[in-house]
Amino acid sequence: MVEIKDQFELFGTTQIISDNLNEIERATEEFIKQYDDQKFLWVETLEDSFKAFLDTGVELKDLIIKKFEGTEDDEYLAEQEEESYRCLADKILKGVHTKFPGLDQFDEKITHLTKVKHQIAEIKTSVEIGWIRVNSTPLVTKLQQTVNDWIDMHISFLLNNTVTQITNIKKFI
Repeated sequence: MVEIKDQFELFGTTQIISDNLNEIERATEEFIKQYDDQKFLWVETLEDSFKAFLDTGVELKDLIIKKFEGTEDDEYLAEQEEESYRCLADKILKGVHTKFPGLDQFDEKITHLTKVKHQIAEIKTSVEIGWIRVNSTPLVTKLQQTVNDWIDMHISFLLNNTVTQITNIKKFI
């Protein structure tokens, strides 16, 4: 170290190298930040996220009973509606999820995921950071596949749940 302190050229060169490495580190962090909006795609699992999304909805039974709260005969009417719901559930709602958000929430979620998909498509796949060339094409491709899976999960749920309801109604009638 004593010899390096005496040789200003060597000391200056090590400082330039250190500055370059710091710049590469900063540029790398900036490159990684462009994926922050899509972070949920690898932090959360699709199944857990979708289950949590469904749990934000209200149970159909609760919606039916709630409309009689605050009326004079609310207890009697609520019991009647609960009995009607049990009959409905036994005959029509077999295999149907009855607790899920409304169509507006599904629309918002699918729209959000579609925006994320477009953001992913706009990400530059080849970037030079200092003397390093980063090719993120495989990452972008995988993220696009993943967000498509998320969108498909939401759309498939709506389709399958509705088809099951209609099929059960047809069997009942």
